[in-house]
This record gives sequence, C-alpha cells and structure tokens, in this order.
Amino acid sequence: MYSNYLDLIEYLEKYAAEQNIDCIWCDTCPDYVPCSSSKDHVIFMNINWCYPLKLPFAFAHEIGHVIHGDQHTTAKTKLAKKQEKAADLYAVGLIWGYCLKMEIDPMTCGIPTRYI
Repeated sequence: MYSNYLDLIEYLEKYAAEQNIDCIWCDTCPDYVPCSSSKDHVIFMNINWCYPLKLPFAFAHEIGHVIHGDQHTTAKTKLAKKQEKAADLYAVGLIWGYCLKMEIDPMTCGIPTRYI
C-alpha cells in the first residue's frame, strides 16, 4: 500500500460524515464492488475488495455519487456514463485537495494516472 493510504481513508470518512453520508465497511467476498445509495446517504465499502489500492479512489467516487444525487445503475446509458465520469472527477478533486492540504504528491494517493 502507498504511504498515505490509511490517512486518506480516514480523511474521506471524516469528509463523508461532514456531508451527512454514512459509510458501512463490509467484510465480504472480493468481488463485491463498492456502491452507494444517494437516497439513503450511505456508501458500502468492502474491506476485502480485490483492488485494495483502489479503495480510497472508489470511496471518493461513491461520495461523488451521493453528493450528486445519482441513482445506482448497471446500465451503460449516456446518462450513466456521464454520472460515472462526474463521480470520477469529484473523486479526483477531493483527493487532490487532500494532497494539497497535506503537501504530498498526488501520485502517492491512488488517483488513476488517466486523471493526472
């Protein structure tokens, strides 16, 4: 794991709580993908997810969905693609802001390289 991993998770948990978003950490199979419910203001994260280094970005991404009021869908519609991109960009901004605040290199915080 990268050096800022746990601090970033803690920052995101605090940020979510400040936005009145609950986070439930599940201990389930590695295939269970993080998801959220905007209606209920809750995010479900999986501590056993098969991509552990992507957890902070996925967490920030799900925060973006809740903030934007997105409805969970598995459809590949134009709207769904637009919502996914918006949630990604929200996550980038949230994590980048953390990096600036903590004076650390954004490359050490799990932002996908396609956004750097």
